[in-house]
Amino acid sequence: MAKIPKEQIKEITRQIKGLAEQAYLECTKHDGRGYQGGFLCICEEGYEVYRVMRIGQPELHPEKVQGWCMNCLNKAMRLFQNPSHFSARQSYDFEAKKYFGGIRIRALGIIITFSGLSQELDEALCAWIAVHLAKMLGLSSISLSKMEWWHIRRLSNNPHMNEYGHINAKAA
Repeated sequence: MAKIPKEQIKEITRQIKGLAEQAYLECTKHDGRGYQGGFLCICEEGYEVYRVMRIGQPELHPEKVQGWCMNCLNKAMRLFQNPSHFSARQSYDFEAKKYFGGIRIRALGIIITFSGLSQELDEALCAWIAVHLAKMLGLSSISLSKMEWWHIRRLSNNPHMNEYGHINAKAA
């Protein structure tokens, strides 16, 4: 596993925020609820939270802000607690408010989660970030192993996510 060197964390999180803003704009085209933002969590697999950041303008929905932030962290914690899991969907339990919308990127040793859209779009946003981050870092392929990517797609059957991690505009 090629972890991100500590001295590059600040720059990488800045780049991830930019990617998340782009992905969020794309996702909002498919989310009819009219929300304006959410929260993104970036963590090291070794239990260190690098950053929780707002994406868009979640403060425009004050009744949702605390829930989105807590859901974002909860998804990351569940991935921490289940090291064999590559998707928050693997510990999904709607009745227990354990939502999906987060992925582990083993090649980089990080976890990315999002909350603020539908669960499917939260998940697609994380996948989009993974694909574009891998390209930015010069990785030869998606930063998820082919097996993990196959399992995420098989588990999710997410209409917003195509085989390359891009947000599928035809799914709306």
